[in-house]
Formats: sequence, structure tokens, C-alpha cells
Amino acid sequence: MSYIGSKRSSSLVSATEITLDGAKLKSSGHSITKSDGTTAVLSESDGVVTLAQDIVTGTSSYGFAQLALTANEALGNITWDTITGDTTNFTKPSSNHLIQLGIAGIYIINASVTMVLTQNERNISIQLKDNSGPTVLVHAADEIVYTDSGSSYGSASLTYTGYFPANSQIYFYTSSDSDGNATVSMITHASICLIRRTA
Repeated sequence: MSYIGSKRSSSLVSATEITLDGAKLKSSGHSITKSDGTTAVLSESDGVVTLAQDIVTGTSSYGFAQLALTANEALGNITWDTITGDTTNFTKPSSNHLIQLGIAGIYIINASVTMVLTQNERNISIQLKDNSGPTVLVHAADEIVYTDSGSSYGSASLTYTGYFPANSQIYFYTSSDSDGNATVSMITHASICLIRRTA
């Protein structure tokens, strides 16, 4: 900024870092824009401040993982096949049942388990657990009416939405009551979506 007499002229100032004790926009309705001047990244109107993005931007601001089984599996911790989707945020660090969420944020998780019932099962269930406890986050179950000695099917679905710190580990656990000989069908699947990055 330079001054000539009582007139003022301005030019673009470039700096690596500027520290301010306080900053004010000229008046209500003004904004701070992108370097090309096209989009407001911070604006204020009548005391309301608006950010153009209320999440951290970048290629990992959102993403999803699809989990599936290609073969029937015994009851207990589900060890999923290779993850499909964002394999940067969603990983299997120990190649077992644990799924690691690399980014801190709010996630929505859906799972649908189908079980093949071969004996006298009375109930099937699936749980989503946080490995830090482990803690059961949500539990879904369905009662099965035993009718004959032939094979039958039962299913249960769960949904969970919540915040997870970076590198949280979760897993899915299945069980059946009474006989306990059910197997988890290859129809079983789960979806995990990062809907809002928070750091």
C-alpha cells in the first residue's frame, strides 16, 4: 500500500505468513476470496460469518468402503474380503477382521448379514464393535422360528452414525442362539462412508 498526497493506490502484497492481533473486513457484506478473486472463502453479513467449506478439503475429505464375502464364513468376527473403494482411509492393517478408519470424522456404517441355518438356531445377530474397548456400538438381531431339520436362512441389518478419531479400529461380530451352527452367507455385506472430515 502506498500513498501519494491525499490519494491512495494499492497493489497485491505477497507474504508467506502474516500474524494479526485482529482483523476486520471493511464493512458488512465484504469477503475474502480465492486468489483468482472468483469465490468467497470467508464472508460476513450482519455479524454472520460464512465459510465456503465447513470441512477440511482435499482428496480424503470423504470416501467409502464396500465390504463383502465371496464364501460362507463361520460365526464370530467377520474377516472381509479385499476392501473396495477408498483403500487409503479404509484399511485392514493386520489382514484380519479389524477395519481401520484413518481419518477423524463422522461416519455412517450399514451392514446386512444373512446366515445359513442348519440346525436349531432360535436367533441370529450381528454387532458392530469399537476395538478400543471393545465396545458394542450397535446390535441387530432377528428371531428364527424353527420348523424342520432342513437348511433355512435368516438375516439382520444394522446402521450406525458417529464420530471416530483417526486410526480407530472397528469390526463386525456374528452369533446365533441355541444350536449355534449357523454360517455367515456370502450375501453378507457392509458399507462404511466418511460423511464429514473433522481434522
